[in-house]
Amino acid sequence: MVACGKCGAENESDSKQCKSCGSTLEPAPSGASAPTPPPGTFVREVSDIGARIGKDVGRAGEKFGKEMEKRGTEFGAWWDKSLGIFSPIIVALFAIIGFLVAILVIRVIAEVSDRPAFWSDLLDFLETYWWLFFILAFYGALQSYLMRRYRPVFIWINPLVTGVGCVVWLWILAQVLHMAEVDRGHANLGDLGDFIEDVLLIIFVLVVVGGYLVAFIRSASPANWDRKKSV
Repeated sequence: MVACGKCGAENESDSKQCKSCGSTLEPAPSGASAPTPPPGTFVREVSDIGARIGKDVGRAGEKFGKEMEKRGTEFGAWWDKSLGIFSPIIVALFAIIGFLVAILVIRVIAEVSDRPAFWSDLLDFLETYWWLFFILAFYGALQSYLMRRYRPVFIWINPLVTGVGCVVWLWILAQVLHMAEVDRGHANLGDLGDFIEDVLLIIFVLVVVGGYLVAFIRSASPANWDRKKSV
């Protein structure tokens, strides 16, 4: 074998030109060692290999993501078709099971914590308003169901539904901040809770306006025009 003096590629001993770069080959003297590849050749090869591996991994990840999205859509269609309007109720029941588990965990934390006041207040709040969390779970599941089944119509109702949900969750956050203020003695937490309660109406309006703006942009996009024409 003869190594190219320019790129370092190995060639047959009787080759006249390098099969890699086309340079004229000169037979190496008897007993002479093969020339060292030019500086940077190894780094360049490793970089090329890394780039190819990165592209392969990227394509595999993209394919996997599309496949999972397809499977998720198929499962959602089967779920809605099999259970119909009862699917939000079942989802809400699963959410309540998770809620009960969270209550048990918080109860344990309150027993072992060196400052149990916050956890005890939080536990009392959750037990008092358990019905609100059930409604929120059912509310969110029903919203998703209606968006999947009746998207062309519900897309114009969804901003209002989303706005109400955001207001309720932010109100819950404000109550938790008030509990933290009492336990930790940080007035800033209470002030933040008061601020959230004061701007709930503004947040509702912003969410609704933003939701309708997004719905209008989506309905006016050329992709939706083509879809309507095909229907």
